Amino acid sequence: MTRIRLVLAKLRALIHNGRDDAELAEELAAHIDLLADDLVRGGLKPQEARRQARLRLGGPQQVVLLTRDQRGIPWLEHLARDVRLAVRSLWRSPLFGVTAILSLAVGVAANTVGFAYLYGYLIRPLPFTDGSRLVTVLTTAPSRGMDRWAVTLQELGDIQSRTRSFDAISARSVASVDLTGSDEPRRLMASVVSPDLHRQLGIRPLFGRVFDAGDGRGSAGPVVLLGEKLWRASFGADQRIVGRSVTLNRRPYTVVGVLPANEGFSDYADLWLAVGPEEVAQPRDRRYRLVAHLAPGATIASANRELEVLSAALAKAYPDDNTGVRLFAEDLRADLLDENRAPVLVLYGVVSLVLLLACANVATLLVMRSASRSGEFAIRASLGAGRFQIVRQILVEHAVVTLAGGALGVVVGVWVRDLLVALTPPTTGPFRFTLDLPGTALLCGAVLACAFLFGALSAWTITRQSFGVPRRTGRDASAGLDRARIRTGLAVFEVAAAVLVLVATGLLLKGALTVASQPPGFDAGNVLTMEINLPEGSRYQEPAQAVQFFRDLTARIRVLPQVEGVSAINPPQIFGWSIAYEAGGMRKGPAGQRPRTMDAVVMPGYFQTLRIALLEGRDFAEADTRPASAPVIVVSQAFARATWPGESAIGRRVRLLRRQGGDTPWREVVGVVGDVRVSTFAPERGWVYVPHGQPAFTELVLMIRFTGDHAALVRHVRRLVWEVEPALPLHWNELFADMIARRYWQPRAYSLVFSVFAALALAVALIGVYAVVSYTSARRTREFGIRLAVGSPPSNVWQLVLRQGLRLAVVGTAIGMVAAFGVMRFAAAVLFGVSPTDGWVYATCGALAVAAVLLATATPAWRAARIDPVTVLRCE
Repeated sequence: MTRIRLVLAKLRALIHNGRDDAELAEELAAHIDLLADDLVRGGLKPQEARRQARLRLGGPQQVVLLTRDQRGIPWLEHLARDVRLAVRSLWRSPLFGVTAILSLAVGVAANTVGFAYLYGYLIRPLPFTDGSRLVTVLTTAPSRGMDRWAVTLQELGDIQSRTRSFDAISARSVASVDLTGSDEPRRLMASVVSPDLHRQLGIRPLFGRVFDAGDGRGSAGPVVLLGEKLWRASFGADQRIVGRSVTLNRRPYTVVGVLPANEGFSDYADLWLAVGPEEVAQPRDRRYRLVAHLAPGATIASANRELEVLSAALAKAYPDDNTGVRLFAEDLRADLLDENRAPVLVLYGVVSLVLLLACANVATLLVMRSASRSGEFAIRASLGAGRFQIVRQILVEHAVVTLAGGALGVVVGVWVRDLLVALTPPTTGPFRFTLDLPGTALLCGAVLACAFLFGALSAWTITRQSFGVPRRTGRDASAGLDRARIRTGLAVFEVAAAVLVLVATGLLLKGALTVASQPPGFDAGNVLTMEINLPEGSRYQEPAQAVQFFRDLTARIRVLPQVEGVSAINPPQIFGWSIAYEAGGMRKGPAGQRPRTMDAVVMPGYFQTLRIALLEGRDFAEADTRPASAPVIVVSQAFARATWPGESAIGRRVRLLRRQGGDTPWREVVGVVGDVRVSTFAPERGWVYVPHGQPAFTELVLMIRFTGDHAALVRHVRRLVWEVEPALPLHWNELFADMIARRYWQPRAYSLVFSVFAALALAVALIGVYAVVSYTSARRTREFGIRLAVGSPPSNVWQLVLRQGLRLAVVGTAIGMVAAFGVMRFAAAVLFGVSPTDGWVYATCGALAVAAVLLATATPAWRAARIDPVTVLRCE
């Protein structure tokens, strides 16, 4: 209690310091008067008595200062005094203060945006129970052309019974379901999960309940969990929906609960279904990803060792399904991130360089400004100020600039982040482009650490001059050689960092423009996409019935007046998957490593509808769609060139290897079509196309080329479909070009963001170069005046200053290009179309950087050439 009162008393003394000093001075004056009176009565003269009284009690000012240190908090008072001095000092130099604050604000704003991405994707803890110990279990089968493959329920059971690395493990998959019984049929995305998944992850419903073990056994019949968005959009946010029945895939399901929209694991799902008896009856169906929790003491490495042993045992037990298939575990975050991890790191590296440039600018400005204050620091040192006091004062000034610039930068950065959130598609999964309290603390720590590093550098430079060995006099020498080296080094660093960002942006833009300039190989304009998934049942149980449905439907659509062509494909080429293959006459690679290509099932007329060029042979005919017809295939030009270089592909044989294993027929190549690329998606070995009917799919995506209003066409096609299948939902119903733009927005976004940050980096670097050259030329005013006075033409002075800027530009550009070459070798592996050795980009960016630095140097050079030598010499 005594300590608390002491602390409160010291804090009160800080607030009422002046009043306490005045009261103490009055009390001391009264004691001096009383003691002087006693001494007078003892025989001393009044003047001598007052002198003796002062000697005994001490000088009032000294006593007040000593008492103040005892009753207050000295270091806090000194800090407050330094802050007041720093604010007054910056107020006297408004140009310096505004330049430094704005320069730092730019860097902090960029870093705020970039760090929000980094934190949201890579640092923020996953919003699940003990999320740091959650892993994903997948399979890999290189011999079957699958790097990241799904898991079966049979393998799930074996993992549960034959490994000890996991104390909880659940399965998850996706499926499309048809919701009927409302105003019109709807196609929805469902997440099919083990009944204990939500409890394992700690996901709670808005109301109702999550799945339990009984739902997995089907004891209460089929049940469903609705997502909040679907609940609000289709069921009017009615909480009485729990316990009611909804019709999915023509079967009744009982609603048991509603999950929140931000549940963080399956944001793309409209509803959730439990893995039940129907799924358990198909244990070899390879469609699941496993979510497991590591047992105490287990690690991902130890789990993978167990899974490797289990994989070998499963290959012996189930040779048809598991030969060449290996189970492996990885961190859940890595699985959810997929291919986004490396681009986020590259982006944050760029914005961090902008922050470093801004901090280097502030340090450069402080070092240059210190030259005009060298006399002040020298006087303070001669009067007894220690090195620590001057360093503290300089760091406080730097801190004031950092806090002002940082606060402004954070405000602007948050505004830009909100703008980007509004302009870009929403993120899926547990990742959010936001900063919470721990994220903000990490950001502030990174900014302060960076600023303190450069502030310490400038403080060391300044105090070294104030406490160093006496130097020769003269204005030219006042800055000192060491200080000049620090300024030059910071300027070179800024140019090098700006060149690094410029080259990275140039290579990224060149790759994006190269991809965009290459013909896609098809015409996506005025093409409507509509997905049709025939319901399961006896009506379409036979392959010929599904083939006949789509043949009849496309024939009826083709006669619509605004339709120019119609066909169908599965999957669309923006969603393609790879498959391993063998080809007659092809050189065989290493054992177990077969080449892969992209495959799709198409109906006759697809290439004509999409306007894909037929280069050789023929298109599919209606006769090819019959199950009993000879197996045929159409390949792309890239596939033919990679498989049979320099030879004709017509008449060759190709065999596509099933992902589930088993024998597949050899197919004869009957046609070669042009290569197809969609945005950044351009497979090295191209595509192969199989006619619908070999095999027959019940799910196809219609591709309809039309003229006029596509909304009217959607209504007409719906009518034609519902005349045959009244409860059949039609999915997508959008233009193919819009689908492509929505799916591949990231390359364009990265190019735009990198361009903005490159411009910021160059602008900040030019501010630093301009400041260094301007200051240096100003310090050489006497020299320039003498040169002009003895007859040197102004052009010589102009060239001297430009030469200094050119040296900074050349050295910084060279260092930046070397750094860019090393960095972009890494970026080329994660950003499509980026070549780290594009000489034209390096040359262009280098020339741009040199030209920009010379432009920034032109103004101080022009000012130096216009010096009046008479005025300079008169001042001397």
